[in-house]
Amino acid sequence: MESPEPRIPLPPAAIELLGSLYRKVSSPVVGFHMWERCFTAEEREDLGDNFRYACEKWRTIGMWQQVRGGDRYSAVVKIAFCIGLLMQADYEWLLRLLGEATRSVSKHLVASARLVIVEYPRELFWEHEKVEISWEAKPAVWNYLLTLADGAAKVEIVDRLSLGKEKEPDYLSKMKSLLKRTSGFPPSLVDCIRPAGRGSQRLTVSPDQIVIVRSDLASL
Repeated sequence: MESPEPRIPLPPAAIELLGSLYRKVSSPVVGFHMWERCFTAEEREDLGDNFRYACEKWRTIGMWQQVRGGDRYSAVVKIAFCIGLLMQADYEWLLRLLGEATRSVSKHLVASARLVIVEYPRELFWEHEKVEISWEAKPAVWNYLLTLADGAAKVEIVDRLSLGKEKEPDYLSKMKSLLKRTSGFPPSLVDCIRPAGRGSQRLTVSPDQIVIVRSDLASL
């Protein structure tokens, strides 16, 4: 039985607009406008009260998330609106669509599989319980888990090249070690990550017990 792959649907026009805004907002110039126009003195202080330092550490979208929270796509929309790149109507439209996407994972879906991974917003459910970790702040760990789950769903092993040519030979073992030390991550899921030959791993969860909820936003 193949693992189902439900998708979070968004209109093509919304995907196109979000992609355009994402590219614009990622610019340090936009980041400086956000710093000056959108943040309060207290928020700037929380970021070290130094734009260059904050921008190098978190980039534009990350700075917003540090002081105001939320996922990266909602942050993009709010930054764009704050600095005048987005009209009120489009701002409300995009936030409504993103809000609908966050509510799309039903209790039935979570109950239907042992492991459920949602691409947007980044969520992980293990044995029918949500793993309460801020995945937006852990992109490397998230990509590692998603790659393992995708491999398990296809009955494939994962090696370091699955995550990029620049990864070191011991990258997978380092990521597993990091998961073990991550507060809130279930030990029983860590135990399912097994060696599969030199420099390779596999996730020992049955394919029919894995659901990956895809999102067009993940490709932006």
